[in-house]
Amino acid sequence: MALIVLIEPETGKPLAIMDGTWITNVRTGAAGGIAAKYLARKDSKVIGMVGAGTQARTQLLALNEVFGINEVKVYSKPQEGCEKFKKDMAYLGLNISIREG
Repeated sequence: MALIVLIEPETGKPLAIMDGTWITNVRTGAAGGIAAKYLARKDSKVIGMVGAGTQARTQLLALNEVFGINEVKVYSKPQEGCEKFKKDMAYLGLNISIREG
């Protein structure tokens, strides 16, 4: 869970109290993309995802910006999560395969 409080800098008065889940997910995905940019091989084309939840989606978005991805291999329990991930991320036009195990 996350909470964002927007505060008027001059008075300290709260202007808005917002759910911070979305921004937390995006920030975490971006951090993973930045880490991969500097730590992964520059010619990386295949991404392996362990987990298919919200964090995996934002991680993939960031990695797709950093690398010219050809293939995504996703694994998650339960298997239905992988199917939903593949369907939800299809708009990226990537070859997403589900790894069973």
